[in-house]
Amino acid sequence: MPWRKTTTWLLILTLISLLIMPHALEPLPPAINEGRGNAAHFPAFFLLAILFFSLFSPQRPMGLRIISTAVIGIALALGTELIQSFTPGRTASLHDLMADFFGITSALAGLWLWLNSRMTESPWKKSLHLLISFAIATILAWPYFQQLNAHFSCQKQFPVLSDFRSPQFALLWKVQNGSTATLSQLIAPPTLTVTLPEKNTFTGINYLPGPQDWSPYRQLKLTLHNPGPPFQLGIRIDDDGDCSQLNSRFNDERLLKSGENHFSFELEDIRQSPQDRELDLTTIRRLLLFTQQNSQTQKFSIVRMWLE
Repeated sequence: MPWRKTTTWLLILTLISLLIMPHALEPLPPAINEGRGNAAHFPAFFLLAILFFSLFSPQRPMGLRIISTAVIGIALALGTELIQSFTPGRTASLHDLMADFFGITSALAGLWLWLNSRMTESPWKKSLHLLISFAIATILAWPYFQQLNAHFSCQKQFPVLSDFRSPQFALLWKVQNGSTATLSQLIAPPTLTVTLPEKNTFTGINYLPGPQDWSPYRQLKLTLHNPGPPFQLGIRIDDDGDCSQLNSRFNDERLLKSGENHFSFELEDIRQSPQDRELDLTTIRRLLLFTQQNSQTQKFSIVRMWLE
């Protein structure tokens, strides 16, 4: 029916517009992030694949419908990432692209198994096909829904930004440039230990909560532990604007002494730090703890981070 196709196209255009609009729903930093891709990409392309598949006539061979949908989906994934690279506040990411492909693959595998189950007369074969479809979708979608759940769960504990008594907080931290992170919950208090390899440049770890409103608070506080000799640790904070240049974001450096360290940053200083503009405290999307270059492997542990 014409109204069904119209509704389908409206849903497709809405999803595409959300993927390429200037303000991201879950903004992520550039492709230096070595964690999972944007959690919204998997369900978006899962749904887009189903919608495009439904536009093809049922009279066409099922294999042709699946191949056509896959080609359109892959082209759309590549196109949206290309557009994002030129869109303010958005960045192209290989991890987002992989999430797109996983969404398309999961949807088409499920459709193929579901349609095959409808053509068989054996009840146990139908059940088996449906069970396999559900298992494939669950396995592929689980990391992305787990990340979304972490965002929702941690928002409930705001203004605590990270307190690793809840393991969900660890999912909001993503390492970069060869760094690694290990969650330790058997010690008191629980910590996230970051290892910064030698010789690599700009090693560190990103805190990626999605847009957070820090404006009602006065201070950002961190408790870090350094088990080794002192070293300089940089801190960078981005809002939802263009933070690609050094003078368009907050940057600072502190000496991380041996043992426990307590750092405090005035949010008013953070707001006024960029030379070209003021940082928007209502849409903080990223905090990065990093070193520019290490002569030897360094370690530090994140104990707690919160706003007051």
